[in-house]
Amino acid sequence: MSSTVAPDGFELDDVQVEALKEHGVIGADNRCLCCGKRKEEMKTCATCRRVQYCSTRCRGRDQERHDKVCPWLQKCKVEDEMAERGWGLLHDADKLSKLRSLLEKSPALLDSDQLPSSLTWRRWKELKSISSKLLDDEGCTLLSAPLTLLLVLSQHEALQERLVRTRKQKLVVHIPGASSIESSVPSFVWRDVARPYQLEVHLVGPQLSKSAVDTEVVKHHACSYETFCQQNPKSQPDLLLGFNMGLSCPDYSWGEAMEAMWRHASPRAGAGAGAGAGAGAGAGAGAGVPMALTTASYMELLEEIAILEEEGHFRLLSATENPMCWPVCLQSGTVASDVYHKSRWIALGVVEGRGKRKRQDEDEDEDEDEDEGKVKKVARGSGKGKKQEEGRKGNKGKRVRSRPPRSEKKKTKKFR
Repeated sequence: MSSTVAPDGFELDDVQVEALKEHGVIGADNRCLCCGKRKEEMKTCATCRRVQYCSTRCRGRDQERHDKVCPWLQKCKVEDEMAERGWGLLHDADKLSKLRSLLEKSPALLDSDQLPSSLTWRRWKELKSISSKLLDDEGCTLLSAPLTLLLVLSQHEALQERLVRTRKQKLVVHIPGASSIESSVPSFVWRDVARPYQLEVHLVGPQLSKSAVDTEVVKHHACSYETFCQQNPKSQPDLLLGFNMGLSCPDYSWGEAMEAMWRHASPRAGAGAGAGAGAGAGAGAGAGVPMALTTASYMELLEEIAILEEEGHFRLLSATENPMCWPVCLQSGTVASDVYHKSRWIALGVVEGRGKRKRQDEDEDEDEDEDEGKVKKVARGSGKGKKQEEGRKGNKGKRVRSRPPRSEKKKTKKFR
C-alpha cells in the first residue's frame, strides 16, 4: 500500500487519503483516524485521548504510527483551549507591566529567595509566580513574538541596510493579522528588544480587543490591514512582520491587505515618507519594504512565499527554522494525529512595488509593439521613402549638405 508524506513527516496511507478527501477531518469530531467513518460509539486512545477509531481493527492498523506521535499529543493544546488560556496571558502581562520597575530594580530576585526590605510579602509572591511563569510554556509563548522580532533585527540584511541608509532612530513595525497573544506582550518587552532604536509597533487585526490600551510603543488597531492603511496613510513601515498569517488558508481573505502592502513598497509611498522625514529617509525610497513571516510548517511557508512571489511582489532572502517558535505543540484540525508548533518556520524577504516584474514585462511588450509599428510604417512606403528614412537615421545629429560648394567643384575639375 502506497503512502503520502505530510509536511512534518506524518505518513498517510491510501485509505486515510481517501478519507481525508471525503470527510475533510479525520481522527476528530467522531471520525475514525484510520478510515474516516463516523459512528455513535468510538474507541479513543486510552493514553492521549485525542484520536478516535471506529473499530478495534482500525486502531490496530494505526497503532505503530500513532505510538510515535502519542507522547506529543499528550502535551498538545488544541486551538480552542489555547484561546481560552490566552486570557490568562493577558492577566500575566498586566502584572508584568505593573511590576516592571520592581523587576528592573531587583534583577537578582528571579534567582534569590531572600525578601528585599522594600517589598511586601504579597508583592514578593506575585514576583515569584511571574518569574516561574516566564520559564514555562505560557511565558515562552508570550515572549515568542518579541524574541522573533529580535531575531529579525539581527539577521535581516535588507532591514539593516535600510536602517543604516536612512539613518533613522525610530523603527516602525506593522504586524498585520495580530492576535491577542501579541497584544498580551508588555510594551516594555517590545521596547527592550529593539534597542537602540525607538520602536513603534502597530498591531493590526480584527481579532484584537477594541478596548486595548495604547502605549507610546504599542498601538492597537482592531480592524483589517487595508482599513488601517486608509485611516493612517502617513504610517509607513520599516518592517512588515506577520505571525502565522494564513495567506494560503482559504478561510482568510488577504487580497486587499496585500494590495495595501504593495502600495507601501511603491516608490511614490517611499518618496512621500522621505518628504516628511527628511532627505535621509527618502534614500530608501523604491528599495521596497523588508518583511518577515512565520508559519507552522515548512510546506505552509513555501505556499505563502509562492503567493507573495506570484506577481513579482516579494523577493526572498532566506527561509529557515525559527528558534523562537511557540514551545507548545498543537493538534492539527485536519489530521488528528498531526502536531505542529506555531511560528516554527520563518522567511525573510523584501516586499517590492506592486507588480514590479509585471510592469517590466508590460513595458517590454510596449517597446516591441512600437518597434513593430515603425517597421510596418516604413515597409508600406515607396523605395525612395525607405532610402530617405535610412538616410535620416544615418545622418541624425549631422549637418548634411545637398550639394558641394562651387569652390569644391572647381577644384575637382582642375584635379581631373
